[in-house]
Amino acid sequence: MPGERDETEEWTGAAASSPTDGPTRGGTTSERLQSELAQKSSKPLQEPPRVVRRPRHDEETARMSSTTPRNGKTEVRELTPAQCLERLAGGTVGRVGYVTAQGLQIIPLNYRLAGSTLMLSTTPRSSLAQLAEMGQSVTFEADYYGPDLEFAWSVLMQGRLRELDAAGREKFAQLRRPLQSWLGDAASLHLEFVPATFSGRVLHHHWNV
Repeated sequence: MPGERDETEEWTGAAASSPTDGPTRGGTTSERLQSELAQKSSKPLQEPPRVVRRPRHDEETARMSSTTPRNGKTEVRELTPAQCLERLAGGTVGRVGYVTAQGLQIIPLNYRLAGSTLMLSTTPRSSLAQLAEMGQSVTFEADYYGPDLEFAWSVLMQGRLRELDAAGREKFAQLRRPLQSWLGDAASLHLEFVPATFSGRVLHHHWNV
C-alpha cells in the first residue's frame, strides 16, 4: 500500500533509502564496499615476482665489440742492446728460462738493473742457485704492454747466472731502488745475470678511427 515500507527491500538493502532512513539490516552498499576494502587493505601485500632481464643479442654484440681489438696498423722496430737495457731499467718483474731433464722451465722473479747486468734474489739451494753454481746458460725475458694495446715491448737475453763477487756486491749495495723479492727474507742469496746476447722489439699500434 502507498506509504508503507517494503519489508523485502529493507531486509536486503536493495532499495534506496532517504537521508533520514536508518541503516538497513543488510547494510548499505557503500558500507559493504568500505568493509571489503578494509579487509583487503589488512591483508599483507605480496611482492610481485622478480623478472630477470636477459640482454638482447644486439646488446651482447655491442659489449663484445667494445672489447674486441679494432683493425689498424702495427709498426715493429728492433731494439739495440742499449735500448733493451733502457726498457729493463723501468721494469721489476721478469722470467728466467732454462732446460732440465724434465724439459723447459720458466720461473718468474723480481729483478733490478745494475749497469749492464741484472740483480736477482733467491733462496739457497734453489734451482737458480744451482744454475749459478754450475754456470749453466739461461735466458731472461721481460715485457710490457699498455692498457690500450697501442704500445708494447719485449726483451729477451741469453746469458749466465753467477754469485756476487766483490764488484757485484758493490753494485748491489748501490742500487737506487732496493731489490724486493716475492720470497721476502727467505731470498737471502743474491745472484747476478750477465747477458751475452740481446734481442728486443717495440711495437706501436695505430687504431683505425
